[in-house]
Amino acid sequence: MRFAPSPTGKVHIGNIRAAIYNWLYARHTGGKFLLRIEDTDLERSTPEAIAAVMDAMKWLGLDYDEPVFYQTKNVARHLECVEKLLASGHAYKVERTSREGKTGVVTMFRMPKEGVIEFNDIVKGPMAKKAEDIQDFAIVRSDGSPIFHIANVVDDIDQNITHIIRGDDHVENTFKHICIFKALGAPVPQYGHLSMIVNAQGKPYSKRDGAAFVGEFKEQGYLPEALFNYLLLLGWNPGDEREVLTKEEMIRLFDLAKVHVTAAKFDLKKLQWMNGEYIKRMPRAAFLDELRARVARAGLAIPPTFDLDL
Repeated sequence: MRFAPSPTGKVHIGNIRAAIYNWLYARHTGGKFLLRIEDTDLERSTPEAIAAVMDAMKWLGLDYDEPVFYQTKNVARHLECVEKLLASGHAYKVERTSREGKTGVVTMFRMPKEGVIEFNDIVKGPMAKKAEDIQDFAIVRSDGSPIFHIANVVDDIDQNITHIIRGDDHVENTFKHICIFKALGAPVPQYGHLSMIVNAQGKPYSKRDGAAFVGEFKEQGYLPEALFNYLLLLGWNPGDEREVLTKEEMIRLFDLAKVHVTAAKFDLKKLQWMNGEYIKRMPRAAFLDELRARVARAGLAIPPTFDLDL
């Protein structure tokens, strides 16, 4: 299993929910959970954006089993596989003119012209699409840099990824990626696509609806255990009435077969309730430490007449 974010800013709760599901399934099955930073967008993948991913992972207790894999460190391997695709006829070069009027040579992946691309989605069930309905697509830019599609697949091959759990906005990419795996003669991983998190109106949940990034919830006083637990339940349940679960219970009970196909509605009041439940369960010493730290970060002082040790 792997979590492979493109660090271009703050960490959205939809992305970190995918990380939670991957982490839990790896722990449940005794597999490995890996972190890959897909940092090929050099303009947006700033040190600050990468640090935001690392901070979110650490805060939520999402540990990983191997050193962090940076996609930019594997560019030579990406291009090596592109050469293999060119040699086998699965890729070709074409001259393209950009919107700015600049002309350059782009490498395209050649999609099959007949047949059906099929896979059994762990969450959604059987998925299929006619190959002819997917156009050839670019895998190397005119400046010679590999594009997401080829880099993503090659890194999955090199990291021996067997299961890929990501948002359902990647379904179309998955059809393309399956063809690249096959063209490179590599085994195709099992895929699962998570439904989106939506607001009360059924629209994709975003910052317009309130806090949408992990760091915002942290600053607003939510405990990492509460946010972890709540995001887990946005698309999964243990099969009974339990809602507040320990990490040990989550690992033991989590199964991708129980992940919901329908979109998950974000309910702030439910998260606030859950946060309250975790606060009530905090040891007094831990609660006081957290309180003192938050008061200090706010630039305030606890009045000497207020005895926290009562």
